[in-house]
Amino acid sequence: TDLEYHIRNRQVIIRKAISREETRPIVMQQDKVTVKGIVTDAKGEAIIGANIIEKGTTNGTITDIDGRFTLVVSEKSSLVFSYIGYLTQEMLVGKKTFLNVQLQEDNKTLDEVVGQQHIIGKDKLLYRAIKADKLSSVIFYGPPGTGKTTFLQTVIANRLAHNILNNPEEPEIIVASSANNQAITNILKDFKAETTNDTTHPRLSNRWLPELDTLGLYLSGKKELQQQYKMMFNPKGDGFPAAYDTPERQEEYKQFYLQCFNNFFKKNYQDETKCRQFLRKEMQALQKKIILCIQAAETTEYGNRKENNILQKFIRKFHEPLPSYDKVIEQWTLTEEFKERYEKISSNPEYGNLPYTEDMAVRLDISYRYQMFWYAIHYREAEFIHRLSKCDEGKQRTQEAYTQRLKRLACVMPVFISTFHSLPKYMTYAENGKWDIPLYNGIDLLIVDESGQVSPELAVPSFSLAKQAILVGDIQQIEPVWSISDEYSFINLKNLGIVSNQSSEKYRFLENNGFLSSSGSIMKLARKSCNFTVKGEKGAFLTEHRRCVDSIIAYCNDYVYHGRLLPKKGNEVK
Repeated sequence: TDLEYHIRNRQVIIRKAISREETRPIVMQQDKVTVKGIVTDAKGEAIIGANIIEKGTTNGTITDIDGRFTLVVSEKSSLVFSYIGYLTQEMLVGKKTFLNVQLQEDNKTLDEVVGQQHIIGKDKLLYRAIKADKLSSVIFYGPPGTGKTTFLQTVIANRLAHNILNNPEEPEIIVASSANNQAITNILKDFKAETTNDTTHPRLSNRWLPELDTLGLYLSGKKELQQQYKMMFNPKGDGFPAAYDTPERQEEYKQFYLQCFNNFFKKNYQDETKCRQFLRKEMQALQKKIILCIQAAETTEYGNRKENNILQKFIRKFHEPLPSYDKVIEQWTLTEEFKERYEKISSNPEYGNLPYTEDMAVRLDISYRYQMFWYAIHYREAEFIHRLSKCDEGKQRTQEAYTQRLKRLACVMPVFISTFHSLPKYMTYAENGKWDIPLYNGIDLLIVDESGQVSPELAVPSFSLAKQAILVGDIQQIEPVWSISDEYSFINLKNLGIVSNQSSEKYRFLENNGFLSSSGSIMKLARKSCNFTVKGEKGAFLTEHRRCVDSIIAYCNDYVYHGRLLPKKGNEVK
């Protein structure tokens, strides 16, 4: 052929063959430089798995779990930085050895990806939910059947893993709440777990502490429900905490846990600290695997890695800076359990012939992400044992003592459940003769289910206790039960000097944005402060509907949702 090649620093250089006469002029070789750097978003958060490519070449890498990268490139080259949902950025290397790169969000891309409900769009929503600013609200809305509860479970699982990877010494207080007991007990049913008495052959999905069959603690005084749920009856800790959160049982828990841990992982550890260290390292390794899998799928689907000709295949044979999709799948299927789960789920026609990114998301949900979640659960169980050994506050309810108790309970029950009627009294401490001092910012994440049914005055006290909120619901469904009329609402506003008459611009603003306790909802109110938009709307509308037959969804689209719902069930009644 008229091509020739040579290999330099594991890089294949291919060019048109030239004669000896043409080689006489001396050509200066470009100097190489090792470039390091970090890629962050506009808020300074590390972007994991961002693409870095030397422009015009296949030489590239991706950022690690801290957003950092290292790449050897030509001194005169430019680096191209890209990530789904962000604007591509190009930088000239020159004499620089460290690059601090900040990517800006591409709102158009976000609208397209999220609006079409691709799996990568859901991952983007999940990223928003986990990475949202403190003191902010994130909103997801849609009718029943669009997967809101499943999405909440995913948010909690990812939040738990993210917390351990980034701030392992501080368990978060996560509370799910709503207006009535039916809504929150529905959440509790979705957090059931398997207990075990067989510490010799434990499963990963078992609780590795005795007597636990759930991941949720019910904050309620309804003692008649204590046979159904693990309950905390009052801020004193009566109920489950009084029986379980006691230093006298610490050694019992430790021995039970170590038997489960050692038999599952084939170890011989004698203390829970080594167990935690092992689990966190395993979680970090899983995170790297997840990043590589996602990156392989994205670069294949979006064209960067498609092998359209013999030349690209030839280059790949000698130089593989980014993971091959085929190689990733080959490695993934070596685990027989993963393979069996995938074969079972892919028998569903909906999961056939998926794009690379969607197929990879399915694979990760039944493998590495599943493992990551249970490793996180067992990490916190070991953390509970460790904290219990250092517990010395007795029955004190000072701010420090009560906060520490809540954090211990969060290690064994990652989610607290309560109605908005009850929640504020559970987030109080006692000091200097006062027994109901609010524990402001005591809740790291407040999750509101069926938020379209929650009136503002009911939820606002709990919001003052939380650093961040995620709301799910639908403003087109059941409205809140309002306790006062428009007239009384106006009188209250007037007496407080907020408005002078009902026709004023300020009153209309309050009414239209859900502030009034006579006509508003916490969903409408939160949309005003939500910090991201999709297709011009605050929050994200969940479109895929799997509960009702297509003909019913067609009716809903015609009269309520303006064609936005995507029916997924079909018309066959099962």
